[in-house]
Amino acid sequence: MNLDLNVDPEKIFTIDELAEPFPRQWLAVNVVERDNNGQPVRVKVIKRGVDAFSARVDTGTTSFCTLYTGPVPELRHVGMF
Repeated sequence: MNLDLNVDPEKIFTIDELAEPFPRQWLAVNVVERDNNGQPVRVKVIKRGVDAFSARVDTGTTSFCTLYTGPVPELRHVGMF
């Protein structure tokens, strides 16, 4: 299930700002700025989904990061990419 983006594709978000407009969602993002450790700091949202697969499929690019804006799952859950 894909969700309409409903945001300006040129809008730049900090990582902390993503949770409010995209609560508990998987996001495919273009990284605009990274910190000294290489972690994303500012991004543009390409696509969103209710699961990692729907956020990652058909993005139109091979250069993007996938982020989840919800709480970290309990330890009994396993995710593999």
